[in-house]
This record gives sequence, structure tokens and C-alpha cells, in this order.
Amino acid sequence: MHHLVQLALLAVDDSTAPDLADACEIEIVDEIRDFVASNPPRFGVNWRVAMDVAIRAANWILAFSILEAHGSETSALNDLFEGALRDHGRYIVEHLEWDPHWRGNHYLANVCGLAFIAAALPAGTESNAWLALATGEVLAEGLRQVNADGSGFEGSTSYHRLSLDMLVNTIALLLGVDSRRWRAVTADNRLPRGLPQGFTPGGIDWVGLLDAEGHLCLPQALVARLWRAAGFTRAVSRPDGRALLIGDNDSGRFIKPCPRYEVLGADEARIRFPVRPVAAEADREWRELGEDHGHLVRAIEALFDVGADDSVDAWVIRWLASHRTLPVPCTPGTVGEDIGALAASAPAEQCNVLVLPFPRSIDTSRVALHAYPAWGLYLLKGDGLLLSFRCGPLGLSGTGNHDHNDQLGITFHLDGRDWIADPGTYRYTADLAERDAYRSVRAHFAPRLRDSDAEPGSLAEGTWRLGDQAQAKIEQATASSLQGRHQGYGGVVHRRVELFEDRLLIRDWSDDGLDLMPLVEQYAGLNADGSALPYCPDYGVRCA
Repeated sequence: MHHLVQLALLAVDDSTAPDLADACEIEIVDEIRDFVASNPPRFGVNWRVAMDVAIRAANWILAFSILEAHGSETSALNDLFEGALRDHGRYIVEHLEWDPHWRGNHYLANVCGLAFIAAALPAGTESNAWLALATGEVLAEGLRQVNADGSGFEGSTSYHRLSLDMLVNTIALLLGVDSRRWRAVTADNRLPRGLPQGFTPGGIDWVGLLDAEGHLCLPQALVARLWRAAGFTRAVSRPDGRALLIGDNDSGRFIKPCPRYEVLGADEARIRFPVRPVAAEADREWRELGEDHGHLVRAIEALFDVGADDSVDAWVIRWLASHRTLPVPCTPGTVGEDIGALAASAPAEQCNVLVLPFPRSIDTSRVALHAYPAWGLYLLKGDGLLLSFRCGPLGLSGTGNHDHNDQLGITFHLDGRDWIADPGTYRYTADLAERDAYRSVRAHFAPRLRDSDAEPGSLAEGTWRLGDQAQAKIEQATASSLQGRHQGYGGVVHRRVELFEDRLLIRDWSDDGLDLMPLVEQYAGLNADGSALPYCPDYGVRCA
């Protein structure tokens, strides 16, 4: 239901023709009515996963609230809407996707959606209990799911975007909650009825969370992580705004008020995306740029009142927060200290070598290191260059549920061209063979064994698990040199990447005599997109 927010924004835009604005309002009301009539609670695919229920409710609420705030007549839907929201809230509470150890973005979506529902409903015993629970869990999960360096804890740039999308919009909502509502919530602080057996909330200590005026204040640790998350998002984005697709990607969003599109000619779109249908009579095709994460940066900056961005994304955040903002923390937005975690061993005499000469000289003084050790992602960025180096722990408490076998893998972008790219993710459970193909080391520019299908991390542990046999460790990270090692093939493999003004030098070697695939051969096998498999910019979208 992301499109309902877009319809609501179109309806209230001063430049929209009156008849079109009316049509948008009618469409929003009709779709909600139709959904309620056709999808009774707990029946059918739309009541299968609490995450979907939560995201749907949040988008309904935001669309409905935008119309109300601009004077639209919505009273005819009020009773139906309130009842539907209570059904959504009760379903979420009874089906929380919680686990004491392995919970991730699904659970975060649950509590964020519940916060929207509770804030939208009138104060009462049930809604106040929902708001208290959701607030405590959103704050706790924010500290858990965003690493201290600002990176996402699931090992995926796209899931970092999804989780931060949830957090930023929900935190804005909570900042905007009226002080009178917080007084009612704290006076009647109790757990909701219907919680799943075994569920243990983190709890909330209201002392210090409300300021002198009774508004919510965030823990300073969470404020710092949100600020650094914006820095992480900038760091993993190419100059054209497209983020690197490291780890899984299902193109998920929480709120999507104004997505970015590219417009292609119909014939070009049919050639570029052969599996994506284009109407026979169409002369052009609009493709949403799911790789663009710039909206997240704009939303976070609006939350911190940085700059004067007048984008739709910033406007929605300011409006949700009732123009309350967070203080910019005294911590850097990126982490860039040189790292020498282990004594970097010297390359062996006989190395597997690849030299990539540059078409122009690079000003290496403009290239900075962006290090995210909590995720195990190291970036060299500047002067039109972006290089990523993956070396570190698996995400989501070591399960690797959204990780790929890309340890010691690199991507390399220079002057608008992807020389080496991660191909992304095509599909999940629709085809498990394709799922594993895009998770495999063979899909990534990482050390591989010659004439072998060996994987550095087991793909046999399940669709949402990756083995951590690699045990990757960073050995050195500076603005000109990155080096790491892993043991996923039964012996130690090293990779060193060195940046010079005129070339990139990559060297692989093994302490244990492993026979590695020649890097020259591996590089020669990349396609025009710089990837080993057809590039997938969005979920289910594969390039020719």
C-alpha cells in the first residue's frame, strides 16, 4: 500500500488539478474499504506475515493523516478505519516475529507498525499499552540493529536501507506524539493482552526519556547511530546516487513517498530487462531506481535539521515529528581511522595478481577510507572512485541470513563505470537454485579455487543461513591499502588491494598452497555491467 501515500501527496499538492485531487482521495478511501471487505482478519495471504500487516497499516495511517491534515472530508470512513486498525494491531501483537536471538527487520517492522497504529488510535487502555510496548522495542531494536559505526547488522546495504527507513519514520512519529498522550501512557504502563507465549520485551525506563515538556527524548547512543547511519549510506553510494548492492536485496521499503525513476525507451527497456514485461503499445518504460538510497539520507538529515532540503522525503519526516528535531551528536558521520587489526603478512613470492590500469591519474590525496568493522565493510572513496572490500563477521548475530559468500570480495567503480560489481539478488524462494547462484562465491569477485565449486561458507545450512567457515579477519585498512584473510577453503587465503595514482593492484595468495583461480581469468569473465552474473538492480529484475 505504498502507493496510497503517493496518492495522498498528489491529492494535497497545490499544483494538482481539482478533479484529479478528488479522484485520488476517492481512490484511497475505496481501496481501504475494498481491502477491509475482501480480506477479513487472519484469512488469506494478506494476513500471513505480521511484517506485511504492519507496513500496510503504517501506509494507510500516513495517507489518511495527510488527507485529514489538509482538510479533506474523511469522517465517513472513520469508524471503519479505526476498527480495521485495531484488527491490524491485535494481529501484530499476537503474531510478533520475535526471537530472543535471531530477530531482525521483520520484528522491527512489527513494532514500528504497531507504533503507528497506537499513535493513530484514541488514547485508551489497549492503544496506550501498544504505544508503550512499541516505543520501548523500537528504541531497543534501534540500538541492536544499527551497529555503533552506523552500519546495518544484517550484512546487506538494502536491508540497512529498509531497517533505517522503518526507524527514521517511526522515531519521527514518536517525537511528534503529544505530551498529554505520553502522560496517559506512562500512567497506565502495562503489557498488551495477547502477546505470544515466551515473548520477553526489553522493557522501558521512562525516567529520562521524557523531557521537561513531556516529549520523548532518544538515548544518546541511538542518536549517534542514526547520525552515523546517514554517513554509511552516503559512503556506499556511487556518485550517481546508486548504492552498492552488497548482500541480499528484496527492494523492501517501509514508507515510499517519492521514489526515484529512470525513463527508458520501450525498445531499450525490452532489451535491457528481457524478463520484465513492457506493454506492446508503450513507447517508454518507467523503472523505479531501487538502488537509490538518497531518500534515506534526506530523511535522516531532516530529523537532525541539517540543511534546508525541501524534498518530499524531508517534508514527511518534519511533519511526522511536528518539527521536533534531534541534536547533531559530537561524533563523526563516518569512521575513517586506519586499521591494523592484525600484523599484515607480506604477499608470497608467487601471487595471483591482477593489475587494472586507470584511463586517467587518480588524485589519491582525495581518496578517504570509510571503515565499518562492525559489519566488515571497508571503502575507499573519492575523486570519482568507489572501492568496497568485504572482510568480517556475518550479519544478524552470525547467522548470515542476508549475507553472500563475498568474503575478501571487492567492487570497483570509477568515473561512472562499474569495473567490478556485485550482481545483487535475483529472487528468493521462487527458485532456490537461483538464490544460491547469487549467494555463491562464483557471483562475486572474491578468491576462488581453480577448477572447484568449493564455497568459503556453506550454502547448505538453509535458505536464510550461511556458514561462517571463512572466519574472515581484516589485517590492514588504510586509504591506499586493504588486506584481509579467511580460512573458508580449509587453508588460509589472503587478499591485498592497493591503490596507486595510475592503477589498482590486487594480489591473492595462500599460506597453505591452495590452488587459486587466476584473477586475470576471473576478471575476463565479467560482463558489461562488471558482474559475474546478470546484474539485478531490483528484486526480480534481471538485466540482459
